[in-house]
Amino acid sequence: MSLLLQYIAEGEHQQQDFKLRIDDAKKIAITLSAFSNCQGGRLLIGVKDNGNIAGLKSVEEEYHMIEAAATMYCKPAVKVTPTVVREQGKNVLIISLDPAVNRPVFAKNPDEKWRAYLRKADENFMMNRVLAKSLALLPEDKNTFAFTPQILSFLKEMQVRDSFGFNITRRKLKVSPKTAEQLLAILIRWDVIGYEVNAHGIQYFVEKDPELSELYQD
Repeated sequence: MSLLLQYIAEGEHQQQDFKLRIDDAKKIAITLSAFSNCQGGRLLIGVKDNGNIAGLKSVEEEYHMIEAAATMYCKPAVKVTPTVVREQGKNVLIISLDPAVNRPVFAKNPDEKWRAYLRKADENFMMNRVLAKSLALLPEDKNTFAFTPQILSFLKEMQVRDSFGFNITRRKLKVSPKTAEQLLAILIRWDVIGYEVNAHGIQYFVEKDPELSELYQD
């Protein structure tokens, strides 16, 4: 089995997406942003959603759209690596990209707004300000954070919940929106809390790490 067929057999997932063709550079910029802000990824262009190989009439035109998405509609620009593979007598363009060094990477979406995106399973979703701030934090920023009794009490209370939202954080800690954003961003960055996307939007949960749990136990 060729490498391309192995990729296709994996299906679409957090680091792989199938595209029949690229019709809109701004739309594909969203996927590039999502891959760049996570673990990187791979686009198989010329492959249908069901995994069937359709091939491309013009690899050059498809790559031109990708290049525009990566350089004009991603900020900062992202580096993509193209590979052309011929399978079943048809050309498929494979676009690979690594996680971005400088995150978050924003994409100019079809609404002409710069937004940052993340990838979860085989879907892209828009970050909120908390997640964008967490990606931008540097290792040395950890030195500016301390587990105050108020924060430890909050984490202990939230630990028994399946999830909690931004407004609960503000109310419980009695802080401004900006302070709540920064606190949640730091807690995500240091893996104290995690996040999920559900019907209520982006929700947070306290990680069930035994070492972390010792911090906020009586």
